[in-house]
Amino acid sequence: MSTQLNAQQRLTNLTPIKVIHILISLAIMVCFKFVPAAEPLTPLGVEVIGIFLGMLYGWLIANDSFWPSIFGLLFLGLSSYSTVPAVLRDGFGNSTVLLLFFFFAFTNIISAAGITEYIARWIVSRKVVQGRPYLLTLMIFLAMCALVIMVSCAAATMVIFPLIKEICRLYGVKPGSKWASITLVGTICVG
Repeated sequence: MSTQLNAQQRLTNLTPIKVIHILISLAIMVCFKFVPAAEPLTPLGVEVIGIFLGMLYGWLIANDSFWPSIFGLLFLGLSSYSTVPAVLRDGFGNSTVLLLFFFFAFTNIISAAGITEYIARWIVSRKVVQGRPYLLTLMIFLAMCALVIMVSCAAATMVIFPLIKEICRLYGVKPGSKWASITLVGTICVG
């Protein structure tokens, strides 16, 4: 019951503060259209900068990537830069973007379902890695190598990073500690 409740809490994380930050992000995207352009910039340039700053605010302050990105694409299509179908075609027409979009959804689903926690517990419970953090790190790097061979480095990174985060949570390792930082950077280098 608690695992199901925990998965539901991960899927529905819209708090009132997050909604307020997303609305501020939308306001930045809309209001920059009415800001007068400085000399080297055109009104279209100021509008596109406003859309980007609104998305950046949503990504960093609201700590959400989905809604600011969708609204950014929508407002970019509603601007005089392009049309909504053209922006969506250009944004989602590339195969790499589609692959990354699929893996974002995939990693969110496996994290919400508790599969990442199960895999992390399985890796941590192996007798060969108990008391040997260098072997745990080696297993993570080997998993990264195997995933890079099967898919791409970006997709493998999106699968391995939540796994490292879960292992850190299981061992009580704080974010930003030496082992966590070295392992995160090492997985990218290994990939």
